[in-house]
Amino acid sequence: MSSKDETLGLVKDALDQISSIHTARALLLRLCYNSEFALDFLAEELLTTESEVYSSNSESEDEAAYRPNKRKRKTYAHVRYRKCTQCLETFDITDNTTGCCTWHEGELEFDDEADTWIDWDEDTHGPMDTTEHREEYPDGFRWTCCDDPGDYEGCESGRHSTVRGEPPQKRKRYEYQELREHAHLE
Repeated sequence: MSSKDETLGLVKDALDQISSIHTARALLLRLCYNSEFALDFLAEELLTTESEVYSSNSESEDEAAYRPNKRKRKTYAHVRYRKCTQCLETFDITDNTTGCCTWHEGELEFDDEADTWIDWDEDTHGPMDTTEHREEYPDGFRWTCCDDPGDYEGCESGRHSTVRGEPPQKRKRYEYQELREHAHLE
């Protein structure tokens, strides 16, 4: 019979071998269906309540730390981690402060005057303006919004957003409604 530490070591090794997010997701769901403890643990880590979302925008960390901790079951309303439509990073909706997100409003355009392309021969190396080259050679492209090279940090800053296509000043108003709708769909 193996010890708890040995078993934990083997489980860690097995988890390292999982290459598919779908396999990991299926295992977590099975665990949640079979263990209330696992369900509560994952809910605490991955979900948030309505008050946690709104209080993160108004109270300091000190105030949040001294809030009474009631042991009754929470009513979760939101998925805690979302992907920002501006910077494309995953963020915690309970820690979405002004200035934590930077992005470009413009488009990334090919810069034929960039030093990156001086010795580039399209007959030999292929086309310059490709999706792969935008990632591999960002300095060979420029943002239309600020004319900065493609590898420069965003020229706009604000809060993370999950609402595509809304101007930054309107996002906050609609963001919580979309979060509510998303929580009910899952």
